[in-house]
Amino acid sequence: MNWLPDDFEHPLREDLPTGHHLRPIRGQDVGIDYPAMMGSRERLWAKYGQAWGRPAETTTYEAEREDSSATPRRSSATRRSTTPS
Repeated sequence: MNWLPDDFEHPLREDLPTGHHLRPIRGQDVGIDYPAMMGSRERLWAKYGQAWGRPAETTTYEAEREDSSATPRRSSATRRSTTPS
């Protein structure tokens, strides 16, 4: 499912007025990403599962780390991590 133009280039960092910033998610974020994703898995699957095929019930911590590290299109264009600056 493409919702961004093919030539869209995401920012590498976007500072927010709250003192937080947005950035592409990375493999090292798996410690906070995996529990959040799997804790919301049923809701995420109901909304995105058919189009994205994820998050699967069998997704492992290691698979999510590899996916966040090795899939720049998905991790940078469709997922964001909000962290303090």
